[in-house]
Amino acid sequence: MDANILELDKESEKLNELDIKDIFNTVRERLAKVEDKNVNKNNLKAIDIGDNIDELLVDLEKSPEVGYPLDGEILNYASRGARLGKYYLYSAPTGHGKTRFMVGNACSLSLPRIEDGKIIIKDDLTPVLFIATEMEPDEIQTLVIAYVSGVNEEKILNGTYSAEERKLVQAAAKLIKQ
Repeated sequence: MDANILELDKESEKLNELDIKDIFNTVRERLAKVEDKNVNKNNLKAIDIGDNIDELLVDLEKSPEVGYPLDGEILNYASRGARLGKYYLYSAPTGHGKTRFMVGNACSLSLPRIEDGKIIIKDDLTPVLFIATEMEPDEIQTLVIAYVSGVNEEKILNGTYSAEERKLVQAAAKLIKQ
């Protein structure tokens, strides 16, 4: 048993000499190895590139793989819209409107909008799951209210909208709840 205590002391000394970054890197490497061995193993496929290629072309002619339009011509060209089962990552520095941009896209896909006092409901509205990581729920809600009502978010945040804008905001809240 004394030998085990000596070994523990040696290991403890080694650990104390390591830089915190080295410790984290070691843990990350070990986690990556576990993930590589266990995650997505069932989804891996090996094919000859020509396998089923004729069927693929026929399927694409019948039903092109194009999703709901996103905000921005270049983004739509690059991604072919918001396609079911696809994961999109939008990257920009902190404070450059990533969440606002994506909330706008989510609203466009899933909610009606009030324009010129009329409720505009697109035929192809679809449910959207939006996961925010940096903004609080009430911050997201004011973005959504602004989108649906057409009232500037700053006016909503400051409570400085006109009586007419107040009606639009209340109508938007009712639409959002539905």
